[in-house]
Amino acid sequence: MQSTNIVSAPLLGISVSGKAQAQMTNMSATSVNFSWNEIASGTPKTVKTADFTQSLVSGLVNNLSLTANVGPLSLLAPSAVNAAVKAALVPLTPALDALVNDILNSLGVGLGEADVCASGVRCDGAAFVN
Repeated sequence: MQSTNIVSAPLLGISVSGKAQAQMTNMSATSVNFSWNEIASGTPKTVKTADFTQSLVSGLVNNLSLTANVGPLSLLAPSAVNAAVKAALVPLTPALDALVNDILNSLGVGLGEADVCASGVRCDGAAFVN
C-alpha cells in the first residue's frame, strides 16, 4: 500500500503523507433466529451493520502510518499522534452512526446488508447449515 500526500507546503519544505487500511463491519456479532417454518420455507432475514463509521474510524486510526517531511528530514509520526487522533474521533462515531443510519433508512438505502437463509438444521450439535 502506498502513502498519499495529506499536507504539502513546498515553500516551507513541509509535507505529511500517510497510509491506512480499514474495513467496515459490525463491532459485535449479530444473532439471527429462525423458526422451523422459516427454515422449511427458506425465508430470508436481513442483517445489517449499524456501527459502520465506528469500525471504519477505529480501523483507519489503528492502522494509520504518518510520515512528516521537514526539509531533508523524514520523521515517522509517533504513536502519541495516532492516539490523539483516535481519542478525538472515536467518541464522535456513535452519534455519526445514528445520524447516518437514520438518513439512509429514511431514503430506503441499506449499507452493509446481507440476506441470510437457513437451509437446514442439525440436532447433534450447534452448527449453521449452509
